[in-house]
Amino acid sequence: YYDLIAVFLAGRAAEELVCGTMGIGSGAGGPSARSDLAVATRVATELICHLGMGKSGSLVWSGEPDDAQRAEIDALLKERYASVLQRLGNCRPALDALVAALLERQELTGAELRLLIEPLLPVRLVPS
Repeated sequence: YYDLIAVFLAGRAAEELVCGTMGIGSGAGGPSARSDLAVATRVATELICHLGMGKSGSLVWSGEPDDAQRAEIDALLKERYASVLQRLGNCRPALDALVAALLERQELTGAELRLLIEPLLPVRLVPS
């Protein structure tokens, strides 16, 4: 679940690293319930409110988070976001190569992406 939250926050984190905090677009958030931020929030809410996997150790199931649970959800999202920022920062040459390729071509296949960034990563990608 923690990795899933990180995946949904990664696009926003990449935008922040490349464009700065003022350059973050609305694609990762916005009003849609299907936005990456909305989905990450739902996964975090599921962990805390429905699965009893929060740091507080509460085993109380709730349909709607109370104030303490909201604070824990927010803390979880912030922790995962900071982790993603650090991981992307550690892979900055690959991120920069990806940005340049996307600016030039607009889209890449998975195979093209792998060929582009794998030599630049500090660790090898898991074979698909």
